[in-house]
Amino acid sequence: SIAKKPTQLSQTQEIAAYFENNWQPPETLQQSLEYRLFVAPDGSIQKVIPLGKAARTYLDKTKIPLNGESFISPVSTKQSVKVRLLLNPNGKVQAFEE
Repeated sequence: SIAKKPTQLSQTQEIAAYFENNWQPPETLQQSLEYRLFVAPDGSIQKVIPLGKAARTYLDKTKIPLNGESFISPVSTKQSVKVRLLLNPNGKVQAFEE
């Protein structure tokens, strides 16, 4: 049988996995937090846009890496990837490409 290469996770899956490991919802959180992440081709955060007041308020509790900080594998594309990140009060994480 032919050995299969391990399937490479998409950036979106890698981002979701990162936050599944790092997201600890604050006890005071009542609603989902939503962010737009711009990820550079080298896998670092280029820009974070909090969507809504709660997202701004809790930004420092999300464990979103700082701008320029690598946190996922580099990508093969030349342009940045735009990902919507949802962090829910129940600890559930959702990420999808925009």
